[in-house]
Amino acid sequence: GTTFRVEVSDDGRLVSVLGAGLAGGSGHGGDPLGGVHDTVLGTSRGPSRGNQGAAITADGSHYAVATARRPLRVVDTLTGTRTSPFTARPGGEQDGVSLSDDATRVAYSSDAHDLLRGTRRGVANVFIWDAAR
Repeated sequence: GTTFRVEVSDDGRLVSVLGAGLAGGSGHGGDPLGGVHDTVLGTSRGPSRGNQGAAITADGSHYAVATARRPLRVVDTLTGTRTSPFTARPGGEQDGVSLSDDATRVAYSSDAHDLLRGTRRGVANVFIWDAAR
């Protein structure tokens, strides 16, 4: 496969990987792969196949995975609490997601037309979410 981007939390616990699967492999060759892996537990956090975006905070306290199957969620690593900046399931291609160091701000790229009123179908949009303080 191909790796596009890798991020590691400062403590080395969480690893965020974006890439594509092996061409022709497992019937999903070349499909985008993106996810967060917990090196301590040895498990994935969130789905991986078909995802275009995954992000972690530098301290590893939060992560997010962009998926076409369900709304984008920001997850607190310690408690498992999920915050959904966008409540709709996206109806387009998800591209990337980034988190601020304190996970109060999310930048999310998608051509989905149904995440916010007024967005156009098939046009790449960048959504910025700022949590209430």
